[in-house]
Amino acid sequence: MLAGLLELFRKGEARVRLVENEVTLVDDTLYDLLITVPKYKVWYIILGWVSNGDDVQRFVSVRLADKHDAVWTGNTYLFGANIAAAGVYAFPQHGAFATTSGDEKDMFLDEAQSIHVRWGAGGESAGGDSRVDLWVVEVDKA
Repeated sequence: MLAGLLELFRKGEARVRLVENEVTLVDDTLYDLLITVPKYKVWYIILGWVSNGDDVQRFVSVRLADKHDAVWTGNTYLFGANIAAAGVYAFPQHGAFATTSGDEKDMFLDEAQSIHVRWGAGGESAGGDSRVDLWVVEVDKA
């Protein structure tokens, strides 16, 4: 597989890309963000991180979804965690810091599949800007 991926890089059909997303959280309101793989692309998630720019702790979940935002079969959560005010959480985590199921996730996503990020309401707060950023290997579909 590695040799095949290296060949795709050599041909210019694969690249490492930073996918950046900024959202504004408001007082005691949950927020959903859907990050969708572009048409004719496949993503392999190398690393992602999510921040809580609010002044209160919020429960944040990140899960995989299909093009209809439906949950995939099996455990689709990459993580669900309380993130402190102004905190940051990296994913995916493996080994001692594995996801809630303890499974390592297959981080390949096909076109129109998504990553669904939800910030819980968190209670009375000032709100604030938060981020979800992903480092992905993006491959052109044949």
